[in-house]
Amino acid sequence: MDCQVPDDIIKARFNKLLETVNPIIYDINKSFIGKTVKALAEDISQTGQGMVSGRTGQNTLVHFESDKSVIGRIIDVEITGVKTFYMSGKIV
Repeated sequence: MDCQVPDDIIKARFNKLLETVNPIIYDINKSFIGKTVKALAEDISQTGQGMVSGRTGQNTLVHFESDKSVIGRIIDVEITGVKTFYMSGKIV
């Protein structure tokens, strides 16, 4: 197609966007450490055995220790750690 943005420019713009957004997302997630949030337990986590993945009310991914019996339930989770795109915690 004519008038398309070249791939190298697309990648450079995307990387610049990530450089701008990632610290903001991390700071927002960091503000949740020590707080209890409600999370919908969705599935066994891909991060390791004995972990379940869920989503907070803000749609943030959260991993916490549990078994599959909590899947489908809304669980209170205390946030104990964060990364840019997910949080980790423990059931309270």
